[in-house]
Amino acid sequence: MDKLNSDSTSKKNKVLDKVDFKNYDFKSLIDHFELILSDESWKNRLKEVQDLVNIFETKYKNEFLSAKLDYIKEGGNEMDFRFLPEYKIKFDEIFRDYRRRKKVLFKERKNNQKDNLEKKLKLIEDLKALINIEENINSIYKKFKTIQENWHKIGPVPNSHNLNLWNTYKHHTEIFYDFLHLNRELREIDFKHNYDEKIKIIEKAEALVNSKDIFKASRDLNLLHRHWKNELGPVAKKHNETLWKRFQIASKSIHSKRQEFNKNYDSILNDNYQKKLSLIKKMEEIKNSKPSNFKDWQKNLDEHNKVRLEFQEISPLRKNESKETWNEFRKINKEINRNKNSFFKEQKKIQKNNINQKKDLIDKVRKILEKEDWSNRSEEIKSIQKEWTKIGFISKNISQKLWAEFNSSCNLFFERLKKGYKKISVEEEKILKKKDEFISSLDKEKMPGKIEDLKEFINEKWQDFNSIGSLKYSANLVSFNNFSTALNKLIDGLKLKKLDNESIKFNIKLLGIEKDPMKIKNELIILKRKIEDINSKVLQLENNIDFFSDSSSENPLIKEVLEKINDHKIKSHFLDDCLSRLKSIERKMNKNLETKKINSENN
Repeated sequence: MDKLNSDSTSKKNKVLDKVDFKNYDFKSLIDHFELILSDESWKNRLKEVQDLVNIFETKYKNEFLSAKLDYIKEGGNEMDFRFLPEYKIKFDEIFRDYRRRKKVLFKERKNNQKDNLEKKLKLIEDLKALINIEENINSIYKKFKTIQENWHKIGPVPNSHNLNLWNTYKHHTEIFYDFLHLNRELREIDFKHNYDEKIKIIEKAEALVNSKDIFKASRDLNLLHRHWKNELGPVAKKHNETLWKRFQIASKSIHSKRQEFNKNYDSILNDNYQKKLSLIKKMEEIKNSKPSNFKDWQKNLDEHNKVRLEFQEISPLRKNESKETWNEFRKINKEINRNKNSFFKEQKKIQKNNINQKKDLIDKVRKILEKEDWSNRSEEIKSIQKEWTKIGFISKNISQKLWAEFNSSCNLFFERLKKGYKKISVEEEKILKKKDEFISSLDKEKMPGKIEDLKEFINEKWQDFNSIGSLKYSANLVSFNNFSTALNKLIDGLKLKKLDNESIKFNIKLLGIEKDPMKIKNELIILKRKIEDINSKVLQLENNIDFFSDSSSENPLIKEVLEKINDHKIKSHFLDDCLSRLKSIERKMNKNLETKKINSENN
């Protein structure tokens, strides 16, 4: 048997089947990840998964940094940057499932290896005991063969015990053979056993001749030869040549089929080469199309990705043809990316201009609100709103932020208009002055140190502040801001724990927004983004732990990461509580509004 050639071909097939994730996009990586986990074979593909995860995280990090840089260049505040695309959320969900499965798998393997160790130690003790059994030689030998069979059936043991365990077993096996002195009777029994086992191997090899999967047949034949050579002893001389010749005939038949397949294999390689040339032509067409808008570019990129994936899945190829097609494919791919980058770079310039236009409109509305004669400018505001809708596309995250600012300012204008807001009266000026005096007096107050007492103190001061009198929207807003600023300054002087400090300040913030639907809505959005950001950081840190070679809690690096995770989780729980409180206020306010509406309709 030409075992060398067979092994070489097997290795070649493994190389051809190996997946290179470097050119996969996020969707392709996620699809491949799901495909791996959909089959039981995932347990044997952990290295492939690790490679996939590493590539994904590297790509995502680059994407994150690029998006962050664009955001800052466009005038955004780094602290406000948020980037959690749908594909990252999807990937994290799959990865959590994978980590859970892997944890269970490793636990099962560890337990199985531990059980196997105990079983093999028991067999060694049984082997040692054979020497002292007072039975006939045939009976003892049968027990010995049973021990041997059971030993080979038992799976792997922990690596730390493997070598020592095997040496111990081998040592006591030799002692047993010395004990028996390999007498003629026993030799005949052993010859008979080996004969029967070799007949079984030959019959299996003969059955493989009719196998439709020649690659599998070749691999199975290699295993049979290995079993024949390494695990079975001699047979009687009269049978030796006959058995080997019969085994050789079956082996040669399989090799002949493999050679015949290899002839057809050339045809497969040719077909694959032509398929790749055809896809390269398609890539050329995509490159030359050069779309002029986002929609067409997206369509173009979808087609590009489809062709790219199809190209990567075609295998095997001859080495020189593989290199040729890959170089050409990569060249065209670079040109497509260059065209895409050029288009999007130009679009960024356009977006920047659109952003500046929207910021100018926000400034116009705010300037109107600052003027005394704003009440006659509703048509001007409406004109600005129409102008806003005509401005072109900008990225979603920036668009949402600008729209929140613009919409809030426009709503404030029409809210004032609805309430008939005018310049504050002489009476309101007196009230404003008293409130300012009250705020100044807060510096003389002695702040309680306990949290509950502090909350009660703030509520009392809020009631005292409100009892001075009411003001119209603008003056009231300024007065409350001064009130909250003074209290926050006093709270900072107490040097409370960070979360206690934030909790008290959040209570103060609620006092100012609890009757304002727009402010409540905006605060809800802010809190949700903060929670999403923290949870994303926790997930990232948990993912990172899996790539430490030493993942024990005693590892200083692991300790540091676990502490960060714990801090983030505490902050997340705190924000969840703030969110729940705010939602409760919103529900109560909506219920009151609904009740007023019903009462009004009834009257």
